[in-house]
Amino acid sequence: MGMTSAEKAQRIQALNAVVMQQETLAMGGGMGSLVDKAKLYNAMTDWLRANDLGQPEQYFVDPTSQEAQQAEQMQAQQMEQQQQQMRQMEQQMVQMQQQFELEKQANELRFKYYDANLDAEVEEAKITSSAIIDIKKLEQPVDKSDAKANNQR
Repeated sequence: MGMTSAEKAQRIQALNAVVMQQETLAMGGGMGSLVDKAKLYNAMTDWLRANDLGQPEQYFVDPTSQEAQQAEQMQAQQMEQQQQQMRQMEQQMVQMQQQFELEKQANELRFKYYDANLDAEVEEAKITSSAIIDIKKLEQPVDKSDAKANNQR
């Protein structure tokens, strides 16, 4: 015997509430413990039937079907590939960071080398110029009249 329109509306409203609760539970971490894909599918198919919307297979894939199982395997493989790519990218980032640090240290060492080398060249130039000045002073002829005057005093 069929349902009255009021009973049907009440059933649809109840199914709406069930579907919303299942979605909330699934999103809140209850997937697998309080609700699963098969239970969600059952609630949605009951909702479709209650609304006279035709066969559920028009709208949803049965999670127990081979098609759904293959799709899940594909998703798992894609997730594994993405995780592998992420690990590789992390390793590359670590390597790049290490390379950057090595380059930074090498540049610091080069700077210190050139700085020390420049300081040594400046010091050498000072010593050389001082020696040249001393040699020039020694090479200057001494004026004999100045030397006699200095001796008489």
